[in-house]
Amino acid sequence: MKNVFASRLLGGLVSVLLVVGCGVAPAGEEPAPAVESSAEGLTLERAPAGMQGTFSHDGSRVEFQSQALSADAVRLFVTVNGKRFDFEMDFSDGVLKSDGHEVVLSAQDRQALATFGFSLGSHLMQEGAPLRHELLVAVQAEYWSESPEGYVHRAKVMNADVSAMSNGNDGIACITKGRTYTAFYDRGTAGAITSKAVVANSNWGPNVCGGGDYNCMGRCGPGCGWGAPSAYTLDCLDHDTCSHDLCSSDGASDVNCGDEFSNAQDDWSLGVARGCFG
Repeated sequence: MKNVFASRLLGGLVSVLLVVGCGVAPAGEEPAPAVESSAEGLTLERAPAGMQGTFSHDGSRVEFQSQALSADAVRLFVTVNGKRFDFEMDFSDGVLKSDGHEVVLSAQDRQALATFGFSLGSHLMQEGAPLRHELLVAVQAEYWSESPEGYVHRAKVMNADVSAMSNGNDGIACITKGRTYTAFYDRGTAGAITSKAVVANSNWGPNVCGGGDYNCMGRCGPGCGWGAPSAYTLDCLDHDTCSHDLCSSDGASDVNCGDEFSNAQDDWSLGVARGCFG
């Protein structure tokens, strides 16, 4: 794990900005009926209080469901090739709960999640007015698709308002496109710290092994996204830099980029709501 206390150029945190609807019908109103829609390999039913569906691609199958528990709380699950992830997010207090039931994703699983996240996110944006619980399914699928090879997805609870610089977790610290920041990552467990100056949103092309898409450095997600607002944060910059330099997307072990990956989950989930648009 990292042990970084160096000062960093921080983009000021913007006041909370919710850019998508909450997905809960006002009191006294009947909930709207579910609407079926589909895209290539994707079928789903959408309603204000929930969404469910399936995605099939290249021999893989993804099943998913999301639910708006209240105006501020969301629950979802995603299953890829029989491996299940459960996720809950409370936007009011910044607490997230994630449980991967100790699964380890194969390269095929990760590719299926990446393709699914992009397909669902693009489809929701094309249909217009996606709800918060719906977008979180695409965002979390994208996050899990970025896990290093061999990473064990255990149950965890994170508070986005708490940073833990002793292990390199910056909480949610916004960065600004075009400005230079110092990214940190470690090699191995409590290994040597590497620091590197990185321009936010710069294009680093593929990683040093020739794989992946490292355009839009510091964005929480691969490449430059699928049309929805994207978060740009320090934790995601650390993860991008580690993944690029140590070939995480092509097989870097958990001991190299696993902590950077874990520290970035709250940024992926809440960065946009906290105004980290870059």
